[in-house]
Amino acid sequence: MPNRSRQSYLDEIAMLLGGMAAEEAILGDVFDGSGGVAGSDLQRASDLATAMLASLGLGSLQYCDVSTPKELDELRRSDPILRRRVERLLEAELLRAAKTIERRRPEVEKLARAIVEHGVLWRCDVAEIVSGQKWAG
Repeated sequence: MPNRSRQSYLDEIAMLLGGMAAEEAILGDVFDGSGGVAGSDLQRASDLATAMLASLGLGSLQYCDVSTPKELDELRRSDPILRRRVERLLEAELLRAAKTIERRRPEVEKLARAIVEHGVLWRCDVAEIVSGQKWAG
């Protein structure tokens, strides 16, 4: 597995929180589908942030041998300082995702309409919509 930079982890966290940011921007509210259940984007982003800060050396010179979602959750629960650091990191990346959504709002709205109309979009469909090429659907 290739080495990853701190920025690549932050980018993944922002991407995971992008759905939540889009719900807020487009629908005016956040729904429990983007968080609140095991395996949700929020849980995955939280685990990634915790791993970055507690075991990968990407947030401090600290190492904890944790890797499973349960271990990461227990670590957050047992360490209030780490929990606050994870929350601040998530808030920053949610804000970054929200700014990206607002900057690309016309494309996001086109994607939302296409998803409502078709249910599923292929990668090439998304690329055409985002690039501004004509999309036949």
